[in-house]
Amino acid sequence: MGAKEAKPEAKRLTYKGITLDAIKRFYDAIKLYDKAIEIDPNYPNAFFNKGNSLNQLKKYDKALDCFDKAIQLNSKYHVAFNNRGISLKKLKRFAEALSSYDQAIDLANEPECFYNKGNILDDLNKYEDALKCYDKAIELNPLDALAFNNKGVTLDNLGRFEQGLIFYEKAIELEPEFEEAYVNKGLCLFDLERFQEALEMFDLVLEKNPDHQLALKTRNQTIEMLNKESDQ
Repeated sequence: MGAKEAKPEAKRLTYKGITLDAIKRFYDAIKLYDKAIEIDPNYPNAFFNKGNSLNQLKKYDKALDCFDKAIQLNSKYHVAFNNRGISLKKLKRFAEALSSYDQAIDLANEPECFYNKGNILDDLNKYEDALKCYDKAIELNPLDALAFNNKGVTLDNLGRFEQGLIFYEKAIELEPEFEEAYVNKGLCLFDLERFQEALEMFDLVLEKNPDHQLALKTRNQTIEMLNKESDQ
């Protein structure tokens, strides 16, 4: 079933809800989406955006219901399949999430769908398949720092630390404020026993975010390793 033209007031309320989502007023946005649905119960965008708000509020079961309704109303709604996959992943329904991403990919060859599919495959320890998804995401969007970072994580999981390092550095080049990429680069350098360089990465993170627990913990471990080296 394809999407039908929405009633103007339902569209207006939905667009207003999107502006509230943008400033993290998710509950207020949902009220507007509900009004839009009351006016036009066949408007898939209202269900889709309500699902997005519910995902932000970690109400994944309810979000899933909204995405399912949006897809029922518009079977070619590829972003609804994609975001449905996000809800399913959060609910640890991985096989269903992969299927939802595949449906999104069949409808539209978009990088986010490959990126999200790669994340699930990495969680399932299907690292080579995850790499293929990240490669496709990067091919479609070579400016996607997240895909470079997560490909680095997967390479690390395979023990391919030197290669992983390259992808963290690319992620940082694309987004110099990308905290997670600095942490991951530090962890990778630690695994390579390049402890002084790892320490520099953790110090960079902690300079801007002194409460970053993983950086704090691994920095302490790095100092211990440096002390052991100096004692030898």
